[in-house]
Amino acid sequence: MNKDEGEKFCLVCTPRSGSYYVQYYFGREKALSNGKEWYGRMKKIHYDDMLQTTPVTVNYMVNEDLLTNHEINKRRMHLKTQDNFIIKCMPWQLSNTVENVDISIKERMDIAVDILSDYKLLWLTNKNKISQFCFRFIAEATSTPDYKGVNREYSDYNKSKRKIPPPNSFTATKEEFDRFMRQIEFTNDLHDLMPDIYEEIVFEDFIKVVEDKKEWCLNTYKSSGMNVKAAREICKCQNFWGPDIIHNPDYTKIFTNYSEIEKWFTQYQR
Repeated sequence: MNKDEGEKFCLVCTPRSGSYYVQYYFGREKALSNGKEWYGRMKKIHYDDMLQTTPVTVNYMVNEDLLTNHEINKRRMHLKTQDNFIIKCMPWQLSNTVENVDISIKERMDIAVDILSDYKLLWLTNKNKISQFCFRFIAEATSTPDYKGVNREYSDYNKSKRKIPPPNSFTATKEEFDRFMRQIEFTNDLHDLMPDIYEEIVFEDFIKVVEDKKEWCLNTYKSSGMNVKAAREICKCQNFWGPDIIHNPDYTKIFTNYSEIEKWFTQYQR
């Protein structure tokens, strides 16, 4: 697709739902600037450099380093001066400020509806909630300042850096599971309040489309006698080609209490 003048997209998502890939591919297809996780406390905004951000080291397991209402509004106002971009946002981030710690869920919803109404919304859903939770738990546990291993070694989106955790190396906590499910429920409830959603995306369907397109492209050039390496280089020029999607490992072997996680999720569904 060609770039459309003035488009402002926001990918609404939940933690470790596959948003990295969706944002990349959609942004490339539409020729959009990438604003990444714009309203998150783990990002520093460089206001003098369009949509550039850099990571900030925080302890993801505690509620520290909250933003201020002023900073959220500043980020919002900056985007009003930009066009043709895609950002991503986890909706509760919009009210996750020092001043708003004790406000009600309804007030948080109102803030999210107000700010998200600035954008064309892509709404991302990941059906495999247990795998999503396990990925999130590991990503946060290995991103804290006191983690002894390599930062994000089990959640890096660079295929050459991603590692699979050893068997029985993590034990999930009910506290973190409950926090994760509150975020899921908040996002689901917010969905019903939004007056207009540009596109609904299911991550599992998205994966199949991307991987089918890649396979078709490679097979097309290989069938003409071209070797795999040359075919890949030509295919990379296509809009649908980007980072290889790294599938989650078998968490049943990685978590010491996987069966307990399944029970927690079953209880939430009742």
